[in-house]
Amino acid sequence: MSSSVFTSIKPTATVLTTVYLVPANNRGTLRIIASNRGSATAIRISVAPGGAADSPEQYVLYDMLLEANGSISLAPLMVSAGTVIRASSASGNVNFHCTGLLQGV
Repeated sequence: MSSSVFTSIKPTATVLTTVYLVPANNRGTLRIIASNRGSATAIRISVAPGGAADSPEQYVLYDMLLEANGSISLAPLMVSAGTVIRASSASGNVNFHCTGLLQGV
């Protein structure tokens, strides 16, 4: 059985924050969208399989400049149980959204 996912967060400036944790016994496809509500700012997004602690090799975006009032949507990510999606922005004015479908395994 499939279930849809939607979460939305606005992390405090420079604080790496969990956007989504894939629940146990699930896998699926997720898309991350970053929406900037202010002036241009740097963003970071990481994907940590198995909930691993933060490390440089997990970053799919690192200090990418997101234009003022702009947004970006990442290509779909295939994820498995325990995967943690984390994000941050330099300004604290960026919303991060996670959408997709999960399937029980």
